[in-house]
Parts: sequence; structure tokens; C-alpha cells
Amino acid sequence: MSNSKNLKNINKRVGNKSTSNNSKIQWRVWIGILSVIVMSIMNWQWTWGILFLIWIIPDIISRVTYFMEPVKRDESPFLYWTIVVTWIALSLFSFSSLFIDYNNLGY
Repeated sequence: MSNSKNLKNINKRVGNKSTSNNSKIQWRVWIGILSVIVMSIMNWQWTWGILFLIWIIPDIISRVTYFMEPVKRDESPFLYWTIVVTWIALSLFSFSSLFIDYNNLGY
């Protein structure tokens, strides 16, 4: 099966709609982009934890995650879980910045 057919099948599996309807505004995407800009300007590290969780929850449900390319849990379980665990660890690390000031640890 070609890569384009694989991607179409994955998109169907995770519920992505065709991009032929470009007139519809994707509010969640725009809110996400604005949030990333505000988070970066305000240096709110903990908010990245929220984004990591928002990214990983649908991936666990759909059994497909994306890091450079789609990774299916059934085809590459070790790689899939490595990515999932990494996102969860980064989420926890981001939330920890609420309680630990990593800039002033004295190193």
C-alpha cells in the first residue's frame, strides 16, 4: 500500500475530515496557535504540559501517534509507547515548573 493510501486510512481511522472544505474556520487550531504564542511570550512552562496531554489522549484512543510520521501501536508497539511515555514525561516535567524554579537551583 502506498504512503498516501496509508495516510488516508489513518486519517479515516482517527476521524480527520477531508481538507476539501477549506471555507470552514478551524477555531481550535487558531486558539492553539495563539495559546502557543502567549505561552512563549509569558514563559509559562506549565502550559506545555496541558498541550502535551491534549496531544497524547487522542493518540492513545486512536492507537496512532505522530512524530515526524504516523506510528501505529499495532505495527510498532515499542516506538509507539516510547513516544507516548515521552510526551507524558514532558507533560509532568512542564507541570513541575509550577513548584520548582529550575532557573535558580544553584548549578
